[in-house]
Amino acid sequence: MSPNGLALGLVLLSFQRSTSLPAVHWFAPFYSGGGYCSEAIGFLQALSLQNVTLHIEQLLRHAADARPPLEESVVICHSEPGAWHPSRYPTSRCPPRKALYRVGRTMFETDRLPSGWAERMGRDKMDESKAKGWGLGEGYGRRGHGFEKLRSCSHTVWVPTAFQKRVFVEGGVEAERIQVIGEPVDTDFFSPENPVLLSLPPSSGLPPSLPPSSFLFLSIFKFEERKGFDLLLRAYFEAFAPGEEDVALLLLTNAYHSSDDFETPVKAIAKEYFPEKKYPEELPPVHIMSGATALQLLALYQAADVFVLPSRGEGWGRPHVEAMAMAKPVIATNWSGPTEFMTPTNSYPLHIEGLEEVRNGPFKGHRWASPSLSHLISLLQYTFSHQEEGREKGREARRDMVRRFSPEVMGEEVRRHLERIEERFRMREGERREGAKDEL
Repeated sequence: MSPNGLALGLVLLSFQRSTSLPAVHWFAPFYSGGGYCSEAIGFLQALSLQNVTLHIEQLLRHAADARPPLEESVVICHSEPGAWHPSRYPTSRCPPRKALYRVGRTMFETDRLPSGWAERMGRDKMDESKAKGWGLGEGYGRRGHGFEKLRSCSHTVWVPTAFQKRVFVEGGVEAERIQVIGEPVDTDFFSPENPVLLSLPPSSGLPPSLPPSSFLFLSIFKFEERKGFDLLLRAYFEAFAPGEEDVALLLLTNAYHSSDDFETPVKAIAKEYFPEKKYPEELPPVHIMSGATALQLLALYQAADVFVLPSRGEGWGRPHVEAMAMAKPVIATNWSGPTEFMTPTNSYPLHIEGLEEVRNGPFKGHRWASPSLSHLISLLQYTFSHQEEGREKGREARRDMVRRFSPEVMGEEVRRHLERIEERFRMREGERREGAKDEL
């Protein structure tokens, strides 16, 4: 299996009551290091707080006997739907044959679904009969728990935001099958009171060239057009004059189907929009980092005064919520994923000037946000000159993250959804038995 393929997280649930939920087989690209990977690990960490026994294993043939039978299990396919069976590339089969109940966890960043996604999420695809090798046929069910002989089972799609639910419904997925479940953020690790921070030097993780006294704007992103780094640089260069304000912009980025030469595109943007000025001497300072350990990342958030990311579309916004958990004010686009957790009270939502067509790449022809350049310039200047207000927004942001998206809160929410799945089967089995009595 490729490192980017689906691996298996096996969650064994043991509740203090007379019956237990089916086991949960959680398939996700746990070894990829990407967004789905970190989100899946976050969910399993959250579930580990919910009185469950948690095992994570590579999907290997020799481990098959150690797992509960699939016909007694809930299967969660946590990835982009191209990995779902029949997959478009080599990976573990998800959902496997005979699974008791199937859940798809996914998201997207534009105004519509990619071609084929709605069909892959369709009831006919995910609820086929045993004869087609997917569904629950006669004689399959959780033995001894009232689940025997269920002939079919529902399929649910979990998305992180109401924005995505709307896009998925408009794309053809039945609304009643979509559940909005946010994404956990580790509010204990990403905390301004994390004891680890006390042992780190104030400049830990920062580039040596960065003056420690600077008011620091931090941006974290994959180096791609969708993230709006070009707009950020234009706004930042326009907002501040070198030498007049003690500011700095730090970009923590990584290559995404591109070169890891990040300095050249930054110079090109400076030359294109500010040809009369020399870069870097006559423009405010930009510092670039590629890659950071978990402790370095924590230190970067702690050192930052404002987190900013004018992206054109987000599935969720993991750096956003990490910065908010660190009690940092956030400037980010008021469209797509971040609308689930950003408000004028806890952040600085960036206006958009409508939607624009995606010009390149596999999703050419879709539309995403056109963030307002003038409003971004204004917000950069405003947060620099209203620092105490920004700190108060940051404190409110942390309160919201703890209240809504901490591992404890999200683990309980997922557990409630799994309990509803169990209750649905129990009700169906009760109806089946009543029907059998009526026939006698």
